[in-house]
Amino acid sequence: MMKFNLNKENVLKILKLNNVPSENSGSPELVKARRNIYLQAGLAVLTIVLTLVIIFSMTAAWYTNIVETSGLVFEVESWGYSGEVLISDKVVAAAPGDSGVVGLTVSGANEESSEILDVKVNVTKDAMRDEMQQRMFFYVDTAATENGENVERVYLSSLKDYSYTLFSGGSILMNDDFSNVPALKWQWVYDVLGYYVIADYNAQNELEVTEYIRPIEYDFDKATFKETTQTVTVDETEKDINTYEIATVDGTLTPEEFLEEFSKKDGFEGTLNIKTPEEETDTEDNPFAEPVTIGGKEYYKIGEAANGRGIYARLCTYGEIEEETRYDTYLGELAKKKADGETDETGSYSLLTFGATVGVTVEQKKIETTVVSDVTGFKNAIENGGAIALAADIEIGEQISVPAGEEIWIDLGGNTITSGVTGTGGAIVAEEGSSLTVVNGKLEGNGGKTGRGIEAIGAEVNISNVDITGFDRGINISDEKSLDTDSTVRVSGCTVDGVTCAVFVSGNGTGTGNKTQLIVDKCTLTSELYGIVGNGSDNRVGTDIQVLNSTVKSEGAGIYHPQRDSTLTVYNSTVEGYTGIAIKGGYLEVINSEIIGNGDMLETPEGSNSGSATTGDAIYIENNYEKNSISVVIREEENSGTAELKATKIESKKDHAVRIFDETRKNVKITIYGGTFSGIGKINDEWLAEGMRTDGTNGAYEVVPIA
Repeated sequence: MMKFNLNKENVLKILKLNNVPSENSGSPELVKARRNIYLQAGLAVLTIVLTLVIIFSMTAAWYTNIVETSGLVFEVESWGYSGEVLISDKVVAAAPGDSGVVGLTVSGANEESSEILDVKVNVTKDAMRDEMQQRMFFYVDTAATENGENVERVYLSSLKDYSYTLFSGGSILMNDDFSNVPALKWQWVYDVLGYYVIADYNAQNELEVTEYIRPIEYDFDKATFKETTQTVTVDETEKDINTYEIATVDGTLTPEEFLEEFSKKDGFEGTLNIKTPEEETDTEDNPFAEPVTIGGKEYYKIGEAANGRGIYARLCTYGEIEEETRYDTYLGELAKKKADGETDETGSYSLLTFGATVGVTVEQKKIETTVVSDVTGFKNAIENGGAIALAADIEIGEQISVPAGEEIWIDLGGNTITSGVTGTGGAIVAEEGSSLTVVNGKLEGNGGKTGRGIEAIGAEVNISNVDITGFDRGINISDEKSLDTDSTVRVSGCTVDGVTCAVFVSGNGTGTGNKTQLIVDKCTLTSELYGIVGNGSDNRVGTDIQVLNSTVKSEGAGIYHPQRDSTLTVYNSTVEGYTGIAIKGGYLEVINSEIIGNGDMLETPEGSNSGSATTGDAIYIENNYEKNSISVVIREEENSGTAELKATKIESKKDHAVRIFDETRKNVKITIYGGTFSGIGKINDEWLAEGMRTDGTNGAYEVVPIA
């Protein structure tokens, strides 16, 4: 939000006056401009109070076999699910325009199990007042295709859920720091401009809104207005007053035209064709949508919901937007009174807290498979698509490809595929736009330690409980600038080794607005040269790597991360190598993890445009690329009681715990919030976060809060 140096009391007074300018101005554009300045300035002043006081809490409803209350977890074992479902009970502070992640953890069964779970999540808001239902929405942060329409995110409700696939030994982790799946988020819209609702008939056969399911948003700064005259009765006397209507929502489209266009990409089946005063007749092929009155407001029906209920859409009028602005301001005034300790004589402080219910359903995924026991049957099954169950070990001499648009599941059933690929070939390759899942077995090279085990090229790949060994690169992610899609590769409960690397990650540069993603959870990665390695070339940057609950070890660098515009998160894991982590670009965050460098000391490193210096540091930072910057955050969180987290330990056996190549220090930022550091040299004070200090001797330092 923009901040203006305005007096708060004056701002609140102006907002109470409906943001109407003096009679001398008369310009709708000025009305809009003043309205935005006052609103943004007022909320900017109040945001601190709102953030501290206006809150909503979340409760959890477990429909299947998990109930959690005050840390007590009950497990129902009637059909064998042995994982846990936990939701954060943290009270969430929120204000208009804010959004955040719902803290949710779902763990799969143990690694020995072969079960695949379907985890469905939905959200209900029936405990919220209508005013907050119009403001607070929940969505999964991923693009999708619904009813043939492309949507940027998936909004959840009591009728709409989102499904995650969870493999045994894996987990679903969502929090404000990182998410290993598309995150479930909450959003408090900044302006209430419109919304979709579910409506049903009550006992009096009248339509009434039962749930607000998604917002309608546009850039209110671009809206234009027209002045109108309205006759009202005050004290039995009629009086003409001037008011404003929205002429266009973006300077071009009328509200009707905008709503028609919006309905084409909302993910619902119907699209609107709204009659305007200039249009007199409709046709059988393209009939006009007729407005329906619900609660005194006009809506347009978009489609049918379950049980005969309908889905309706409405754009708010200028007067309604003003009214909603006043309500936000009223909440801000209440929040300030509460923060100042004023007595709640009217009981209004109850408006500052509101709740939602997150529902989680866990079921075993039902997959119909084609059983094969030889190479010919395996190849035929790949060509036909679908799910394949391997009943015996097989040897394959050439590359197996999953073509674009295909979705292939391979259940190895504890068996082994031995591949004869050599050079830069991949044993199993997922082409651009395809989806590949491989579970429960082994994938081996034929002894030459060449080729790649599983390769993704702009594809979605899931690998669970698979040992990949005997290749030059165990897993190869080969996104390039020419691709229109980014790979997402999730590896859980696996053991992967390689000669050059266990996993190679290449982004597609600026080819798309997203990042190539690698998520490693509960895995062991080993290699002779790099555990995980990226590429710093301009056409291969743009990656998001998450190492969770895993071990990465290499005789060279545990992780080598040269790519800019990229993120690397190491959570509750161990990374060990001659150099623990060598980073030359992007953002690194180490959370409750051990980073260990066990190589010899290199007293004076020399920068290189290809590769990095070979040091024995735990974390070595070398920034000698043009227009590059590096940020490193190291912290330690307290154990929550749901899972035992490692203590953060950054250790070099013979060199520095953390070192920056001297010539590039000005482009590097390090922030340390906690952990124990051991090696040569003292941790620099300028690296410590505010409120932290170092404590220790003889090359070992602990970062602790200032008492």
